[in-house]
Amino acid sequence: MFGIWFCMILISTSWLFSSSLYIKTNYFGTFILIGLAIISLLFGLRQVKLENIDKRYPFFCLPLLIACLILPFPYNLGPAVLGLSFLLLPFRRLAPLVCSLWLVGLLLSIQSVIGHPYMCFTAKCQQCPVFTPVLYQILKFFTLPVSLSQDTIFIETMRKLYEFPTTWDKLGVFPALNLLIGGIILLRLFSTSRRFWITTGLFTITTVLYLIFRYILMILIFLYLEYFVPDEEEADKVFLFWNPTIITLSFIPYLFLLCRFFKLKITPPPFNPLKIKGLVLISLGMLFIIGYFGFHDPGIPGQGRILIDEAHSDWEKSTRKYDTTWYGQESGYNYYCIADYLSYYYKVDRNFGSITSKLLNNYDILVLKIPTSMFLDKEIEAIVEFVKAGGGLFLLGEHTNVFGSSCYLNPIAKRFGFYFRYDCLFDIEKKFEQVYYPPKLLPHPIVQNMPCFLFATSSSVEPKDYSLENVILSSGLKSLDIDYSSSNFYPQVIDSTKMDFGTFIQTIGVKYGKGRVVGFTDSTCFSNFSAFIPGKPELLLGTLNWLNRENFLGWLNYLFLISGIGLFVFGLFISKFNIQTLPLIIFMTALGMAGFTFLNKLNYPLPKPHTKPIQICFESKHSDLNLPIKGFVQDNNCSFEMFYQWVLRLGYFPIVCEDIKKEKPEVVVIIKPKKNFTSKDISRIKDYLHSGGKILLLDSPSNGSSTANSLLSAFGVKINQSIYSSHLYAQPFNKYYPSEVNSAIIEGGNPIFFTPENQTIGVSVKVGTGTLLVLSFADRFTDAKMGISESIIPDEELLKVYQLEFGIFKGLVEGNF
Repeated sequence: MFGIWFCMILISTSWLFSSSLYIKTNYFGTFILIGLAIISLLFGLRQVKLENIDKRYPFFCLPLLIACLILPFPYNLGPAVLGLSFLLLPFRRLAPLVCSLWLVGLLLSIQSVIGHPYMCFTAKCQQCPVFTPVLYQILKFFTLPVSLSQDTIFIETMRKLYEFPTTWDKLGVFPALNLLIGGIILLRLFSTSRRFWITTGLFTITTVLYLIFRYILMILIFLYLEYFVPDEEEADKVFLFWNPTIITLSFIPYLFLLCRFFKLKITPPPFNPLKIKGLVLISLGMLFIIGYFGFHDPGIPGQGRILIDEAHSDWEKSTRKYDTTWYGQESGYNYYCIADYLSYYYKVDRNFGSITSKLLNNYDILVLKIPTSMFLDKEIEAIVEFVKAGGGLFLLGEHTNVFGSSCYLNPIAKRFGFYFRYDCLFDIEKKFEQVYYPPKLLPHPIVQNMPCFLFATSSSVEPKDYSLENVILSSGLKSLDIDYSSSNFYPQVIDSTKMDFGTFIQTIGVKYGKGRVVGFTDSTCFSNFSAFIPGKPELLLGTLNWLNRENFLGWLNYLFLISGIGLFVFGLFISKFNIQTLPLIIFMTALGMAGFTFLNKLNYPLPKPHTKPIQICFESKHSDLNLPIKGFVQDNNCSFEMFYQWVLRLGYFPIVCEDIKKEKPEVVVIIKPKKNFTSKDISRIKDYLHSGGKILLLDSPSNGSSTANSLLSAFGVKINQSIYSSHLYAQPFNKYYPSEVNSAIIEGGNPIFFTPENQTIGVSVKVGTGTLLVLSFADRFTDAKMGISESIIPDEELLKVYQLEFGIFKGLVEGNF
């Protein structure tokens, strides 16, 4: 009995390591706990024997294997372990192992349905005030200096006054729910009591009571540890409440309560004879239920007429051209480039006056970005009517209510069932770097074509209606409130007991009447200096593509739900449900999720441009790009972020890609290659050049593992040993440029860049109708040499370097140096 309950606790807390609820997935911790759970069960079920097993059970391995391939980690763990148990079922001598694997797989599979609903719920409702008075009375019993105000417990210590608002995550509700559902399964299978429902009720009450006393214990430990922290260190060890190892250990005492009050008998799992009748109805029912959650109305596409409101915003304007003469902070925090980019896909206009119904009748999408002044009541009514009639509304907010943006957006957002919080969101582990990865199955159509997305710093969204769509639902975050003592309201990033942590909504979607609304919480991401980092253009186009549709088939989701529940319940009734139908349910769930994911991709492809923009492709397969894609750049001497961004000043658009044949850009940039070029890679590059493509290859002597020559040898070019140069002479531009970096001698090709000693450090090669440009002074264009910040105002010497970059790209695109 001890082994069975111990297994259940280990399985229940393993989700803390695997689900990324608080920390990034810890594969080692996950498999250690699952392995220990299996060993624990082997000890508890060592005397179990299996008799008269239906010979059809091993065939369950096939649908479970398919489900494992479809479902992402960790949701495929349950089917994997369950499938292994069915595979070993014919070997009767392995009965204890088979039963152990079966029970672990069963618990993992059933508990897998808890994580996402829990995240959705807590993202919309972090606080749990119902338990606060009880907690207060218990703490008061311990004679602590405690008080209660506004659903928050205050505890005074020698260091400071601590605030403890009660939240679901601080209470440990997620592992407790896993324990609860796992315990109910065990009681149903192995309980010695004949009164199952009474036992289940007592088990639920015991679990809730343990949660309360566990939280009290965690608070006492937190306060106790405070006295061992040196004065110069941060005293708030809030990680106690989200650390998976500590949470797991905190539930171990519960094991002794379970063994004392809930007796289990050691019996073989109920491998009852299979009854096939009704399984088709169960399968269809599961498919329809998944359809309720996974189907997105494709809508009726609009004409794509976009209106960007400039009348209510003095920040991140889109009116001044981002060019080669305008520099400084305002040029970076600017929306000109995304407005320009969208004009290749849609018709884009700006509004400088009052928003009226008459004005909005001429457009399909209204963009309200980081407003700095209020909207009149009549303007709000016009916007609501516009959406209700089928328009799309894009609300772009920002963290901490900076410039009062949330104050001005919320009167509009609340009309659609949500509002922007006045907070900042940070990654629990990395603080200033939060990377969002769309789910592999059933992502929202807005993010389904997006790779990953690096947030700057966002706020969160609080919905008032649980039917609203979670476009970007992120876990592993903590929320810090607005700080009015700071000029931009940005708080100090210090952990505190009053902050919320766990899951938050960063982008929300609303269907209202015939129209749609999207609320996004990090406007900085679409500023010029960030807007074309991978993830940003895809999110922008995905959002406008979703908004540019009139609702049409929304009723179909409810039809899916009603039909699915009816078919599922009727199928269970006529097939005399037993636990062995679970493999089929898992299989149909995985198949349905994959099917509706594919259907949504068909219904919501990224829009095609009506006029092809000029794209500069920065090749990532071989290059050492070091761009802020999955995290901010740490070393400015290795980063080419500004070089990448400055392409926009020419009216071109930088992209990152692996397959140049697929993207077909005007120019491909290869920077400090470190991966060997295969014969297939070289063949593709040759085809691209012969068809008129242009390639810029930048290398440097600092690239000790350079593979440039493995490509260049195919074109009769070779980069040799390094030399030092204080300046470089560019023949096409008839100018000297400051260098201050090492460069390398290049042999072959047509020399166009020289050192003062007349050594060739840049050549061009004509290949068919295309051009290959090879430069050996790549380090001249790193962020450290380009001014580090996009807000820099360059001096005369630095401006020459910028002009050199502009001349190179313009010469390549126009074919005229």
